[in-house]
Amino acid sequence: MSLVSRIKDLSSQKGVTFAEIERNISISNGQIRRWDTVSPKSETLQKVAIYFNVSMDYLLERTDNTSLSYKQEDSEYDDLIVMFRKNEMDIPQDERAHYRQEVAKLMEFVKFTMKDLDQKNKNK
Repeated sequence: MSLVSRIKDLSSQKGVTFAEIERNISISNGQIRRWDTVSPKSETLQKVAIYFNVSMDYLLERTDNTSLSYKQEDSEYDDLIVMFRKNEMDIPQDERAHYRQEVAKLMEFVKFTMKDLDQKNKNK
């Protein structure tokens, strides 16, 4: 199965056309079909992976597992993770490492706050 075939399968499952995907991720019309003969830029491929919430490894046929590489105990966090990843796409490439560091700090703060709240609720 090729990259374009994988995207075609994912688009069928989601009920969208290539044109809709291209508009949603801001790439030129017909670009996905051209990937049968020309390799996409990694940034563009990442946009497709984020759009479908799959790993780039899946799109590139390195794995048949459509799920992302992170482990999740609670699927309600999917939307939050996708939101952070989509927002990262708006940040210039040279600033993304700093963005990831700030997101990591935010998540540590949230964990600390939740543990503190949990402890206070147990002491009531």
